[in-house]
Amino acid sequence: MRQRAIHAVAIPAIVAAVLLLSSCATKTAGRMDRKMGDQVQLGSLIYTVLEVDWDDSIGQGVMPANPQNEFLILRLSVTNSGGTETAVPLLNVEDAQGNSFRELSENVPVENWLGVLRRMAPATTDQGRIVFELPRGTYRLRISDGSEPDKELFAFIEIPYRLSEPVEEVETEPEPEPRPEPAPAPKR
Repeated sequence: MRQRAIHAVAIPAIVAAVLLLSSCATKTAGRMDRKMGDQVQLGSLIYTVLEVDWDDSIGQGVMPANPQNEFLILRLSVTNSGGTETAVPLLNVEDAQGNSFRELSENVPVENWLGVLRRMAPATTDQGRIVFELPRGTYRLRISDGSEPDKELFAFIEIPYRLSEPVEEVETEPEPEPRPEPAPAPKR
């Protein structure tokens, strides 16, 4: 009798553990890592990071709240390839230590800002900019299909950090002037 009581508790516990572990495996399998410029499809949304820019101010002199931070400005293309209207969620970037930074959602004075309420009609593409305030560095943009958290598909797009190298001026000698071709000798 006592064994039946143990089985009655143990079997549901084992089934629950297996289901929990399989749901974790699904989330890990749903993650993809891509490079900037790649088209990444998650559900009906197709994301492409087109351009990366760093700036110490935006708009008419809006400065970062933290003096050590700068503004990371990403130009994106987002396509709704589905047959119904869908929302594009607010996005995050993560650094190498796993710290997450949400895109700015208030008073973002940049040209072609994607905005906060991003509803997309079926078979449409929108391009615009999103902005983050954070320290300069290399990040990964975490994109999502916008599903509920337990069903969410997501991917990371690498956002490289590039400093523009100063171009050294190289002195060159001027090329010699081209010499005119000699005129052909007159025929006799």
